[in-house]
Amino acid sequence: MTRISSSFDTDTADNRARFWLLLAVQTVSVLLLLWSATPIYRTILAAPGQKLSGIPGSPTVIILSLVAFHGAYWYRLTRVPMVIGRHGMLLSHLVAFSGRLSFIFGGALFALVIYRHLPDLDQAVDPLQFIGRLLAMLAIQFSLFCYTLELERVGAAMRPAG
Repeated sequence: MTRISSSFDTDTADNRARFWLLLAVQTVSVLLLLWSATPIYRTILAAPGQKLSGIPGSPTVIILSLVAFHGAYWYRLTRVPMVIGRHGMLLSHLVAFSGRLSFIFGGALFALVIYRHLPDLDQAVDPLQFIGRLLAMLAIQFSLFCYTLELERVGAAMRPAG
């Protein structure tokens, strides 16, 4: 198997800086996604089973966050080595826990939509709007899944050897 870049094998300050910058972009993007989903969560929670005429908040923030996250995630995964070093068992567990926690928040929104909102829809639904919202929800869930994987990799790399 060939490597994409020979810089993948080197532990340089440049690789370290790129790694942490890309992880920061991923983290800010996920925080923006979760922040943007909060009004949607509250709207659905307040009116379970009712057809929503509009989604609160701006879809622009969600779209830009998704693009920024996936750009940083896939670039980091394929081109930038994970240069971390060992930091201790507790910190490695806290990092992995943070990843799982972000996925739980996204899962709560997904569960609310699927279990409390969709089953009671007996009104006519615009299929294009439904597909768009479904794809947006799946894109957010997939992003949170990828972020969870990334933080689990970081946590594993931080664990002491042995």
